[in-house]
Amino acid sequence: MQKVRIYQKSIIITSENLTLNKRNFHYINKVLRLKINDIITIFNGDGFDYEAKIVQVSLEIIIEILNKNINNSESKIDITLIQAIGKGDKMDFIIQKAVELGVSKIIPIITKRTIFKLKDEQRQLKKVAKWQEIVINSCEQCGRSVVPKVTNIINFTDLKLGDNTYILDPNAHKNLMSMQKSAKINLIIGPEGGFDELELGNEYIKLSLGNRILRTETASIACLANIEMLWG
Repeated sequence: MQKVRIYQKSIIITSENLTLNKRNFHYINKVLRLKINDIITIFNGDGFDYEAKIVQVSLEIIIEILNKNINNSESKIDITLIQAIGKGDKMDFIIQKAVELGVSKIIPIITKRTIFKLKDEQRQLKKVAKWQEIVINSCEQCGRSVVPKVTNIINFTDLKLGDNTYILDPNAHKNLMSMQKSAKINLIIGPEGGFDELELGNEYIKLSLGNRILRTETASIACLANIEMLWG
């Protein structure tokens, strides 16, 4: 039987029982059809995995927390991905893969050439909630027990970032090998049409991924994967 990992934002205490929420009830009972005494892994974002046994399956599912284990799957680098929102479902894909590749935080941004349009604040919040759910699903799948946060959507011009902030620019002279190794990195990826000259005229360190111009989703994955390979 495959290992079952589920996320639940609850206080988890060893040797105590815990009632699963509606989301996990449906997944365990209706999708996986697990039974009493089946073993699952649960996590709440604190960096630990908790092994648990199902002790009740009826109108609700109750589990007994058996033990607590540290999860060593986190990257050695604290990477914040500042991603221009791609059109269609590209952002969903980018977020999923970014979580698998170890990012700590994701900031969705709107640039001058961003095609994405959601002016209504409530619709933006719903979109962010959907992306956060993708983050959780990715953590369950890839084995992480720390859940990266997706912030609210902001404009590129409102960004306030510190040192070690890199912005992808196909005309830049620096590449990944010239990056200064750091415990914390901010990585800015542009939209389908790239950044305009004014957006590139800032204090951020410009970075190239080579002689070819990559799609926004390709650039994110390639850059994150290589940073993790070098230092993560």
